[in-house]
Amino acid sequence: MKLRSGQDLDGKVLKVGSNGVHLAELTGLEFYDAVIRLDAIEAVIVRARK
Repeated sequence: MKLRSGQDLDGKVLKVGSNGVHLAELTGLEFYDAVIRLDAIEAVIVRARK
């Protein structure tokens, strides 16, 4: 995810709610989770396997 602040967060999406997204296993911070407000998200970049 690219946030409006310019920060990038990579991880596994666990849950999407009406106000935010719960990311787990953040890249480089595997022992941390994050909850991001939907209005703070600028873009979502998806990696898909073939």
